[in-house]
Amino acid sequence: MRIDSELCHVDSNKIIVRITGYKNNECIGSSLGEGRSIREAEKSAIDELIKRNQEHLIPNEQIQSGQHTFIEKSAHLKGDKISNESKKSINEQTTHKQTEEKLKYEKIKPKSDWTEELAEIDYEIARLGWSREQENEFLEKILEFPKKNRISDINQIKDFINVLKSIKPEQSMNKLKEYFTKETLIRLSDKRITELNWSTEKARDYLNKSFNVSSRNNLTIIDLIKFNELLNKDIF
Repeated sequence: MRIDSELCHVDSNKIIVRITGYKNNECIGSSLGEGRSIREAEKSAIDELIKRNQEHLIPNEQIQSGQHTFIEKSAHLKGDKISNESKKSINEQTTHKQTEEKLKYEKIKPKSDWTEELAEIDYEIARLGWSREQENEFLEKILEFPKKNRISDINQIKDFINVLKSIKPEQSMNKLKEYFTKETLIRLSDKRITELNWSTEKARDYLNKSFNVSSRNNLTIIDLIKFNELLNKDIF
């Protein structure tokens, strides 16, 4: 398996890289990794990619003498200390490459392969600074699944990504758990409906057309989030 590595984020506390794996020149997916050094971040990302793609690989290709082979995009990646000029150079080199690889991958990507979406979740979780336990706790709160591997609908994965993108790193888990409840989301929709100056009948008809239910109590947490988003669009 050939691995390409792309630098996504660097600060004083962590480095995030995206690796893309190829088997016989065919992209088998990508993954994000985080660490205090580039090597550590790459190893984390490669381990995750291998775990997702066991069926594509044979043991000798996965690990050789306990080491992963790193195919680096730039000589700048060989050191752990990265200057601003190096980061700018890497970004310039990778932007066009990322676009090309994304277009190429989308053409061959099977519908059942959610590698890009799962990598996007990993990125958002890293951005928020959450642990795996916090991720699973929030996932269960929003989608009622204890882990991502229990999800069978790609649309639910995308819904979860959209929710993660709306969260700021400074928001605490306790506050989020208080906000993402049926009671709070229904109260928020009440406020939106009032701002729209809708009657109860019009609001109920809108709900029925959008979600095929007659009461907001029949909606899940994620559906209530989406319902409020629809109301916001009508307001603005």
